Amino acid sequence: YLQEPGRRLSLANQSFSRIGDGGNELLRLSHGRIDRIEIGPGVEVAPEVLRHALTTGTALDFADGHGQTLGSLSPPTGTQSALHLAQAEAALDPDRRMALARRIVDARIAKQVARLRVLNRKRKDSEVIAAIANLVRSRRKTTKQFDDIASLLGHEGAATRIYWRALARLCDAHKGRFTRQRPAREPLNAAINYLTALLERDVRAAVLRAGLHPGFGVLHTASDRGEACVWDLMEGFRAVLSEGLAVSLFNRGRLKSEMFDPTDGGIRIQAEGRRALILGYEAALARPAKSGHTGKRHSQRRRILEEARALARYLRTPDSHPFRPDIQDF
Repeated sequence: YLQEPGRRLSLANQSFSRIGDGGNELLRLSHGRIDRIEIGPGVEVAPEVLRHALTTGTALDFADGHGQTLGSLSPPTGTQSALHLAQAEAALDPDRRMALARRIVDARIAKQVARLRVLNRKRKDSEVIAAIANLVRSRRKTTKQFDDIASLLGHEGAATRIYWRALARLCDAHKGRFTRQRPAREPLNAAINYLTALLERDVRAAVLRAGLHPGFGVLHTASDRGEACVWDLMEGFRAVLSEGLAVSLFNRGRLKSEMFDPTDGGIRIQAEGRRALILGYEAALARPAKSGHTGKRHSQRRRILEEARALARYLRTPDSHPFRPDIQDF
């Protein structure tokens, strides 16, 4: 992550090199040790870095001061045409699309339940316990037949509203009712938005590494300037790596309300706050847990990649490799 204005990303002996304000080298890493590079505002990137990133398949993501994606540099996606065609066929087949979409929603609600249980383990808030019971009932309904994707999305939306209310009750830094906002006007929303943008870029990198087309989804509809496959695969990781993580960072004092400044019509995260979010996110990504796809203990970052690869295997050979999202939480 290059977030400090005035820093420069250069190339030294075929390795990526981070240069400080005074021209001194702060860090040097070969491409094999990097999943992707994130460039914040005010950071200079040498032209040779762009070519080296494309040559080595290293994703470069450019973000604004709010953490939102400005654009990405990645290798061409046209080498997996058969897989992309299989994605499109699954999205256009009503039965297969609904079956996959239901599994994605099921994983989303399961992770919401698991995260609320973890955050409420010591508090034992009665309203949160009631919300968990409601979400468990919502999850059971997910397996029933829905008429169309819109009705399934409506079901997910109703469950998520229950989840948001319970999640906000568990955040020490948030008072009163909670409504999701974009752009954010208060700290909890701003933190969730920032972490969600980080997660989206990591999921996108995994989708591309698995050979999938980022624009063809099943729960989310393919659209111009949208990446439906990325949004589909994000669903199972939001509660752990974005929403629940934001609450945990506030409750542990890693993130504080004074790290956010109000602006006209919104809120700005100070550099100290962005640093706390990135460090907390990377720590959560590195935490190992047993993968439902391989049976081995992997970091969350590796589990994101395994999820994308599992979807790709299903699309190539649906009869022998059914896709079931990894819903284990910790």
